[in-house]
Amino acid sequence: MRESESRWLAVGLLVASAFPAETLGQGVVLEIHEIQGRGPSSPREGVTVTTNDNVVTAVGAGGFFIQTPSARGDRDVDTSDGVFVLHGGAPPVNVGDRVDVTGEVEEYFGFTRIDATVAGASVSVDAGNQPLPAAVEFDVSRPSPNPARPSCAREYECYEGMRIRVATGTVSSGSQHFSSDPVAEMYVTPTSSRGFREPGIEYPGRPHLPVWDGNPEVFELDPDKLGLPNVSWAPGTTFTATGVLGYEFGGYEIWPTELAVRSRAAALPRAVRAKAPGEITVASQNLLNLRENAGSAKLGKLSRLIREVLRSPDVLAVQEVYGRTALENLADRIRGDDSTVRYTAHVEASSSSPSVGFLVRSGVTVGRVTEHGRSETFVDPRDGSVDRLHDRPPLLLEATVGGLAFSVVAIHNRSLIDVDDPARGEWVRTKRLEQAQSVARLVESLQDANAIVVGDFNGYQFTDGYVDVVGQIRGRITPGDNLMPGPDLVSRDLCNLIDRVPDSEKYSFIFDGNAQALDHALVNQSLERHVVDMQFARGNADAAENDENDATNALFAADHDGLVVYLTPNAKPPANPSPCEAAAPEPDPDPDPDPDPDPDPEPDPDPEPPDVAECSNDDVLCVGHFDVQVDWRASDGGTGRGVAHKLTAESGDFWFFEPANIEMVVKVLDGCAINGRYWVFAAGLTDVEVTTTVRDRRNGAWKTWTNLLGTLFEPIGDTEAFDTCDLESGTASQGRPALRDGKPTAQAVPSLRPTRPVGGPFLASTTCAAGETSLCLQDSRFEVRANWRAGEQGGVGTALPRTPDTGMFWFFSPDNIELVVKVLDGCRLNGHRWVLMGGLTDVGVGVRVTDSASGAVRTYRNPEGSPFETQFDLEAFSCGVDG
Repeated sequence: MRESESRWLAVGLLVASAFPAETLGQGVVLEIHEIQGRGPSSPREGVTVTTNDNVVTAVGAGGFFIQTPSARGDRDVDTSDGVFVLHGGAPPVNVGDRVDVTGEVEEYFGFTRIDATVAGASVSVDAGNQPLPAAVEFDVSRPSPNPARPSCAREYECYEGMRIRVATGTVSSGSQHFSSDPVAEMYVTPTSSRGFREPGIEYPGRPHLPVWDGNPEVFELDPDKLGLPNVSWAPGTTFTATGVLGYEFGGYEIWPTELAVRSRAAALPRAVRAKAPGEITVASQNLLNLRENAGSAKLGKLSRLIREVLRSPDVLAVQEVYGRTALENLADRIRGDDSTVRYTAHVEASSSSPSVGFLVRSGVTVGRVTEHGRSETFVDPRDGSVDRLHDRPPLLLEATVGGLAFSVVAIHNRSLIDVDDPARGEWVRTKRLEQAQSVARLVESLQDANAIVVGDFNGYQFTDGYVDVVGQIRGRITPGDNLMPGPDLVSRDLCNLIDRVPDSEKYSFIFDGNAQALDHALVNQSLERHVVDMQFARGNADAAENDENDATNALFAADHDGLVVYLTPNAKPPANPSPCEAAAPEPDPDPDPDPDPDPDPEPDPDPEPPDVAECSNDDVLCVGHFDVQVDWRASDGGTGRGVAHKLTAESGDFWFFEPANIEMVVKVLDGCAINGRYWVFAAGLTDVEVTTTVRDRRNGAWKTWTNLLGTLFEPIGDTEAFDTCDLESGTASQGRPALRDGKPTAQAVPSLRPTRPVGGPFLASTTCAAGETSLCLQDSRFEVRANWRAGEQGGVGTALPRTPDTGMFWFFSPDNIELVVKVLDGCRLNGHRWVLMGGLTDVGVGVRVTDSASGAVRTYRNPEGSPFETQFDLEAFSCGVDG
């Protein structure tokens, strides 16, 4: 140090010691955790402060985040070490800079930040390229899923402004919409499951009544807040993210600096299945305020929804329709869009308020359509005044289709709004209870015939802790679980058909990121014998809200997902007791109970669960205790389901258009001994839209993957597909590749031995001779061989012929198909024979295809460590004069 510098430093120290920091314009010098404090707001609000030597962790328009270096943190989980700095224009900092900041502390609608735009504020950079503080991991335990045992004193406040990492998150809602941000935040969870509503009153609840934890693990993701490209993903999509925890509009959000998809949910919309010959369909759909003056865009989207997603049901109960003219306009639009679909509208209420109604398709004989309960009243418990009970009175339709006569009750009960409000709550709860009892009395009057109740119940399949609306109508309530229980007015319980769908499908509406079932179908015991199935149509509840403005599709035509019930005229034999009387399994109130200190001896293991009936269908591939279904959609609008063929205990293939043309290979592997998961791999030789659904038949858990129309099939390699391992799992994975960084790698397979010298050449051939390591395709003209490499090991694939055009190879085990290849004759289309291939592996692969007639050879390779990319070589071999 020069003498002049030391002299100035000494003077500076003297000045600093003689005058407080405020006098120098610095404000109070504080660490970030002192600025943030432990409460909901900063204890230094309104004070000018200086905080030094912190690291810039993220930069966005209008400001940047800083965080205390890890080595200097206060180690107090209840205080945040990060904060946002407001700075006009483009901030003069970069991620990794070490900075000093002076500014005024403010609480901007609950978000603590330092305003560096006020007079006397400053930002100075001391150094660049500093290591970033370690990110807080959000996962299954943080934020705590139990609000009674949070991970810090005030979640999420204690992480505000800090770096956050989500290794496996799941989208729980479509993108929100605001006028200033049309494609806005998605609700997400930091786990592999989306958020669902559960029984009870939201935490902290009320004494002696069920309590719902409120899903504190659900928060928001704003993809483009800090300048990343915006994305809008369907719920169920899993992702990884690193970013900072911000706050706006009353909610905490991760603002990512890194964001990537792990697996995509099924594309929307997702239609219900087509009805089988002889089946009858009864459906329900909330129309989201369909008025007489609805424009072409609204009518067009609803027409698409009804025709393409609900598949034109025979009877459609609707809610939120303003008068008969509005519904007739929709019926006219449907007929204009498809002349084969003709509906008659039935609405009894006027156009002045929303009501329920029916669209009844031609071919259905209608008896009577009767409104119920318009004159019913109830007493306001607050002041004894008399109020109208039904704002949207139930509507009863008597119908006959295909020889089956039944009654349909359409309902739309009072919502949950203000159910816990101190002033209005008691009135709301009373109205909800008495409405449900009114419908229950109507149901009881229909018990001697076939009856179904459908609509927007504004109630869950379980109690909300105040009133069990669905239970009252069904005839099954637990008085002690309700603040206001009513008498059971139904002599023979109804079946709630939502009990028959997988847990992951039990929703029709999204509220604050939580999937919940408000729309139901209840059948009495007489009609239950005719029930085949029930499905929810997807494309409203899960859609991005901005899709409402897109007239070219059915997405967000309404805000509820509709449901379709499939009936058959042929009744099943009566059961005693009726399935409607059977007790439904209760949700686990505590998913992580304390271990039993004195457990009972282990029982004998249960026998292997039998295959479900679906395994006998030709469109279902059953491998182990999983079944696989594949749905396709072609560019000409044609749709269908792949026909399955089982290859091994763990794998099978599907054809779409003709049996000789294999389109896809799927395998489900037991990786339980390696990473506690079952793995799903798939390869496709197609560019049509493909939706692959895999279901664990033991518990109904399921997952889907979609390949978009017009793109080469993107291989599926999901090594965390199902966390359904049990004590019997894991034996099949012995000798399978180990894991590296949480992913399988064939480089750790010491038990494997190459069947040929590593890197050895393919055997040349002038004539194709099918053998253990060679496929002969296209009338034995084309020979196909494959070899593999994994680290220092390698070998030649073993061939498995499948059709004259298609064959497979396995590398490590006969049960484990790794590669599918087909050769097609495209001579009449483009003068060439085509080679198509797909892999279910990430080892290094080389494939050699030889035309034995001409001697021409084509070689294809996939690099080690990369998922095998689908390959379409449509000019592989010239046909020449023989084409």
